[in-house]
Amino acid sequence: MTALDSALAAAHLDKSKGMDFYSLFLNTELYLPLNELPSKEEPQKINPILIDKDGKLFLMLFDEESRLVSWAKRQIPYAQIPGFAIVQMMDPEILYVLNVGTEHYHQFVKDEIEWLRKTVEQNLKKQNE
Repeated sequence: MTALDSALAAAHLDKSKGMDFYSLFLNTELYLPLNELPSKEEPQKINPILIDKDGKLFLMLFDEESRLVSWAKRQIPYAQIPGFAIVQMMDPEILYVLNVGTEHYHQFVKDEIEWLRKTVEQNLKKQNE
């Protein structure tokens, strides 16, 4: 069980622990599966794997490389990016699934993602003041 697994389980048992899970999610280096590695010319440009299900796009995120490999069933390119950066850079219409294929997966709904985006933006404003 990882730290994110534990935080998610605690949040399910006690809603007051939800903030602990979200804070940990935003500050964890997550594994983001990619279609290909970024080019040397544009190292900041990534092409994540998106899963289309019923017209909705899902971004798979993992807190351990072994979980990513287990999901993909092979070695694939990935980027390791903190949760807050993923929230900042991804289109808000894309939904997230954390640790799919494990006992402790979490599918983020649109409202959660919007709230996370606002939280990250507010924290950035505070840091720049």
